[in-house]
Amino acid sequence: MTQDEFEALLHDTSKQINEPISWVENPAHAPTVEFRVSVESDEGYPIFVKGSYNKLIQTLTYVLIHR
Repeated sequence: MTQDEFEALLHDTSKQINEPISWVENPAHAPTVEFRVSVESDEGYPIFVKGSYNKLIQTLTYVLIHR
């Protein structure tokens, strides 16, 4: 991805999540709960958001991933 492509993705205000976010437990990463949802946009970028929350140390992480 070029810098110009990154800037276009970053500034695209049509990005949105159109599905419910459901936090689920993952036994392999206990005591963390996680979610993963697709991000839709007018440009059709192949991106999704992955989130995790560790209940024990109360850390919250979100990552925007470009496939």
